[in-house]
Amino acid sequence: MRMVSEDLVAKVVEETYKKALLNLPEDVHNALKNAWEKETNPLAKKKP
Repeated sequence: MRMVSEDLVAKVVEETYKKALLNLPEDVHNALKNAWEKETNPLAKKKP
């Protein structure tokens, strides 16, 4: 049986987590964009 190293598992988990954070489904992206466009509070609309 082949053993998978803990480091490899950690690296794959980290990469998958980052992809999940950065690659939003189109409907979620559109919902966030629409909410930002409708926002009236200047502080809330300030980009980091």
